[in-house]
Amino acid sequence: MKTIKLPIHNIVVELDSKSGNIFSDLKEECPGCGKEDCYICYTESNEDRATRKLFNTAMDAIKSIILSHAVAGIDIESPTYLEGLEAAINACSNNTK
Repeated sequence: MKTIKLPIHNIVVELDSKSGNIFSDLKEECPGCGKEDCYICYTESNEDRATRKLFNTAMDAIKSIILSHAVAGIDIESPTYLEGLEAAINACSNNTK
């Protein structure tokens, strides 16, 4: 098992021979219960809840791309990859909020 810790958003990728897992603090938590994938607490407006869900869906997509790149052997620790990753995260944030 190989572990890669990226210097942004506490992203940690764990790889084995053909698959892996990814962990991060990219997603926003529910203000009511603190869970990332909760959309049933009514401590925020419907609009805020929908915006958070859209943002979290975008972050799930980014995490999937990072993991698939790592599994494929792409150097996800390279400065240019990290720069592109930051740009993608910022674009998602700007377009979902």
